[in-house]
Amino acid sequence: MFGDFQYTTTRRDKPLQNALFLLIPASYVAGWTLDNSYNATLKKINDAQTQFSEAVEAIELLKSEYLEENERLGNLMNEVKTKKAEYEKTSNKLDLTKDMLQKDQEALKKVLGIDERRSKIAGFLSGVIASIVATAIWVYGPKIWKWIIALATNQV
Repeated sequence: MFGDFQYTTTRRDKPLQNALFLLIPASYVAGWTLDNSYNATLKKINDAQTQFSEAVEAIELLKSEYLEENERLGNLMNEVKTKKAEYEKTSNKLDLTKDMLQKDQEALKKVLGIDERRSKIAGFLSGVIASIVATAIWVYGPKIWKWIIALATNQV
């Protein structure tokens, strides 16, 4: 079968009948009228056209959503660039402030006559002494506490 026409093998004894089968649509031979097959074809074409129109509308909708999202993304990228510039500006100000603070501290140490090496040594020694005192309290604290309690109970 090819389209609406049915091709059959020809027989040599009936050439006229064979020629008629080649010219008559297969749907007509099967009992359908030509109007039904054309109406069905027209209906299929109309359905295809409707589906195509719906597909085009869907594509247009997706295109508009894409353009909106693309614009929104562009705005966000601009905001990111702005925030990055503000961050860099603020970071530079912070670095300048830190440098000024360090210079002020150095100037104050010079004015007060504080030697940085001596202050580091003093800090280290005070840390060692604090550790020794904490260890002594940890080890001897309970013994001293018992002694204080015993004194307090005997005097009362």
